[in-house]
Amino acid sequence: MTVYDNALATLAARVRGGDTGALTGLRQELEPRLTFVVRQVLRTGSDGSPLDRRILREVARTAGSGRPPAARDRESLVAQVTRRLCALVIAGLRRSQPAADPFKDTVLDV
Repeated sequence: MTVYDNALATLAARVRGGDTGALTGLRQELEPRLTFVVRQVLRTGSDGSPLDRRILREVARTAGSGRPPAARDRESLVAQVTRRLCALVIAGLRRSQPAADPFKDTVLDV
């Protein structure tokens, strides 16, 4: 795993752990990668992976019509789908946060 990928994993772990400050960093790392994938799936129509299928569902949900979007609309569609996917990833990480310890502030470290 490269250092770049390690940064993404570290940010994801911080978000999963409840660090709200890591949300912006994770989004900044994730969006360019997802933008590339969304463009590729739109170009090829590939549905070979769960991510590809999720992208196609989001494209259908966002685009609304069955016709291919114009070039300007296509970039807007890519941006919307990418933002939606990032939000879904982050929401999934936040759902997996450990439950807060209700006694954390009342029990002294011994």
